[in-house]
Amino acid sequence: MERIAAVLGVPASYFYEADDMTADLLVAFHALPKVAKVRLLESVKKGA
Repeated sequence: MERIAAVLGVPASYFYEADDMTADLLVAFHALPKVAKVRLLESVKKGA
């Protein structure tokens, strides 16, 4: 599954997520640069 995910440019976890909205979030988060991922995660943890 990892190879297919790499070819498609999505995280492998995308294929196992039952909820469409969460799957979309996984793809969007995967596409972000690391700095943006860190900032977003910090923001979510703060409840913003």
